[in-house]
Amino acid sequence: SSALENKQIINSEGAEWSFSSVKYHLMASNGFQTEINKTHSDYIVAVLAGNKNSMERAYDYKSKVFFDDLGNFKKIGKKVSVDAIKKLNSRKIKTCKSDVIFDSRISSSLLSNLFNACNASAIIKGTSFLKNHKEKKVFNSKINVIDDPHMKKRLRSKFFDAEGLTTKKQNLIENGTLKFFFNCLSTARQLKDTPSRHGSRSISSIPSESYSNLYLDNGDNKKKDMIKSMKKGLLVTELMGSSINYANGDYSRGASGFWIENGEISYPVSEITIAGNLKNIFSNLSAADDLEFNFGINAPSIFVENLTLGGILFKKENIYSSLDILCKEAIIKAGKISINLQKKLDIKYKSENQPVTNADIEINEFLKKYFKEL
Repeated sequence: SSALENKQIINSEGAEWSFSSVKYHLMASNGFQTEINKTHSDYIVAVLAGNKNSMERAYDYKSKVFFDDLGNFKKIGKKVSVDAIKKLNSRKIKTCKSDVIFDSRISSSLLSNLFNACNASAIIKGTSFLKNHKEKKVFNSKINVIDDPHMKKRLRSKFFDAEGLTTKKQNLIENGTLKFFFNCLSTARQLKDTPSRHGSRSISSIPSESYSNLYLDNGDNKKKDMIKSMKKGLLVTELMGSSINYANGDYSRGASGFWIENGEISYPVSEITIAGNLKNIFSNLSAADDLEFNFGINAPSIFVENLTLGGILFKKENIYSSLDILCKEAIIKAGKISINLQKKLDIKYKSENQPVTNADIEINEFLKKYFKEL
C-alpha cells in the first residue's frame, strides 16, 4: 500500500511474500545419510507509474533465509514507486558502441552465464566456449568469483552436497583464472576430473551439478565513480529476453535503464538490445564495491567497455524506425517474391553441395536494394 500512496502510481501488479520451512532426509548409495532443516523467505512487488505520455513498470524482489531479513516493507514499497516514476518518458537511443554499467540488481545474470559455460555437462557435450580454458585467464587479474557453501544465513549454504561429499569454499575464478568446472560424481568420471562437490538433486531427479553461494567479489570502484568516469554510456537496471550462444559466447539481451552523459544520469531509456561476446565481456569487466547477498548468485555493479547497443537505426521521412520493424517488413516482401516464383523455380549449383535458385538471387537483390535505400 505504501507504493500506491504516490499519485503517479496508476496501478499495481500486486505484492506477494512467502515463507517456507522444509525438512528432508538425504540418503546415498555410498552409505551417507543426514537430515536437513531449511527455511526460505521472499517477496515480490511490482507497480505501474503513468502520465499522459508514457507508462512504466518497476519491481523489487528479494530472497532470504529468515523472514526478518527481508527488510522494511513500507520503505520497499515507496522505493519501488520512485523507481517506476524515474522511468517515465523514456527515450530511444541510436545504435552505437558504448560502455555499459550493469546495476547490482541485475549484474548477477553475467555470473549465471559464467556458470552455464563452465558446468561439466556443457563441457562434455562440447557446447561451451570455455571448454579449453581451465587454468587459463578468462577475466582480468583483479576478478575473483567465489563459491562458498559455508556462509551464515545464505540461501544455498550446505555442509554436504546431494551425493554426500563434504563441501568447501572454492574460487571458481582466482585472480582472473578459471580454476575448475562444476561437476557431480557422474560428470566428474566422464571428464576424468576431481569431484568439485557440487552434486544437486530434487526428490525425483538424478544428481547434476549446481552452485552453492556463488558471487563476484567486491572491486575497488564505487558505482557513482564509474558513472562520473563516463562521457557517454548506459546504466542497465533491467534485462529481458535472452539470446546467448554458449558454444561461441555470442551475447544478446533486451535492456532498459538510464543514459549517462558527462558523468551524470541524464534520462531514462528503453527498447535497447545489448550485444557482444561473453569472452570479451568477461575479459573487460571491472567490479564496483556494492555487493549484496539477496539471491543464490550475487554480484556488485559491473562496468563493461565497448558493447554494441541496438536502438534506432534509420531515419526515413523524419520517422525513426527500429530494426525489428524494418526486418519484419523486409521478410514479408521477400516472402511474396518466393511465393510468386514457386511454380517457376530454376535451380543452379554454385558448387556440388550448394544449390541456388532464381528466388534466392531475386530475394538477395531485393534485400540489398531495400536496406540501401533507407
